[in-house]
Amino acid sequence: MSTAVLVELSAGENPLICFPPAGAGASYFRFLAQDRAVSAVQYPGRESRFREPFATSRPELLKEITAHLALLPNLGQATFLGHSLGATLAFESALGLQRLDLSPARVVLSARNNTPPGTSPKAPDGDATTDEELKEWLLGLGGTRPEVLAHPELAELILKVARADLRLGAQGGATGLIDAPILTLCGDHDPAATTADMAGWAERTTAAFHQVTLNGDHDALRHNPQLFIELLEEKS
Repeated sequence: MSTAVLVELSAGENPLICFPPAGAGASYFRFLAQDRAVSAVQYPGRESRFREPFATSRPELLKEITAHLALLPNLGQATFLGHSLGATLAFESALGLQRLDLSPARVVLSARNNTPPGTSPKAPDGDATTDEELKEWLLGLGGTRPEVLAHPELAELILKVARADLRLGAQGGATGLIDAPILTLCGDHDPAATTADMAGWAERTTAAFHQVTLNGDHDALRHNPQLFIELLEEKS
């Protein structure tokens, strides 16, 4: 098990454990690293783990993540935050930990529609989609700057990571309910997720469920960091 599975971005109280979206690494969440303990899961094949091969099996990736998280002494006080693909991994990590009689204090799911177990959300095919189609999709989400994708070497790297993560996202969802409260966040102009479709997450918890709609696109979470922190404090 790699010691780089969890990357600490800032120290403090009220631990926040983040799960990055497709195509991103742990550093995506640096915008939240302020006056609280913020760590982020580092998937294989990027940033501090760039020498490792991409994960090809979601169950195996989740097994690695949950094995690492299960060792945390303050897991019961932690908030899981997953954005886009990371929302699926955050929920399924909580589900896996629950089988070990462990649980975070709550789970925050951002920009990811709930889909029935065994199905996958609407997204490009990680293998069949052309580079141009994939670039257009990434730009449409709003989280990737056009000048980045215009750079040949950067674009090649971003597309390679995105394809690997799209393959993971298409592998279907796990069954089961979690006992932790769920908070969902969705941008009011998100082309990939809607508040209405995210309402289905209410059926995946035996605890409280809350929804918040933010101003913005698929990357609305990153454009509303202070509001998000306030929501965490309000629902503590």
